[in-house]
Amino acid sequence: MKVDKILLALFLTVFAGKTLAEVVYVGGTLHTLNRSDFQPSGDTKFTAFVDVIGDFGQDLVFSINGTIGGQGDQNVLSFPVCFSPHHPPGPGVCHIWGADQRFSKKFRYIAEIQVTCSGRAIGSDMDNKNQLSDIEIANKYREVKLLVNKRLSTQGECKRLKIDLIAPHTETYIPILPPDLFPFHPPIEVLKRGSISKIDLTVLIAEIF
Repeated sequence: MKVDKILLALFLTVFAGKTLAEVVYVGGTLHTLNRSDFQPSGDTKFTAFVDVIGDFGQDLVFSINGTIGGQGDQNVLSFPVCFSPHHPPGPGVCHIWGADQRFSKKFRYIAEIQVTCSGRAIGSDMDNKNQLSDIEIANKYREVKLLVNKRLSTQGECKRLKIDLIAPHTETYIPILPPDLFPFHPPIEVLKRGSISKIDLTVLIAEIF
């Protein structure tokens, strides 16, 4: 009976015009995903969807792992500088303000994977290649390894796997405001979608016998 259901699902999938690249079969072979399978989603994510065939409520092992690569970030911080001080000198007076730019000592590349199936949480993982540096880092490309390995039963509800990849990029800056009018302003951080140029993932959903 289970075999008949899988064959029927395969028949419908083929004639619906879908390709095998969009489907993973429980107990099947490794399914691969690359950068072209993912699309930007929300403010910080890249997302791929994969249909799942063969979940009838049995215990399953979800194994999603691979390599994510992209450009890390080393923020350039801008500090206010007086280029045209008042003459004769006066306390806290400047006619022209500019910016002095310095590289942050913090280089960051972080990547995270979040996996759900039909709205049910499967698992997540995170890795980073952060480092401290007193100088500008020329080669900013980094790679991290991510792994989700989870055994569970979705009670037959796993029909569509959703894989989110997140490489948050935090831009930090100090507003260029005249210090004589604004003596102190804390740095502002803005979270944006980071760089993911390489995705090499394998997906396997296996039965427990």
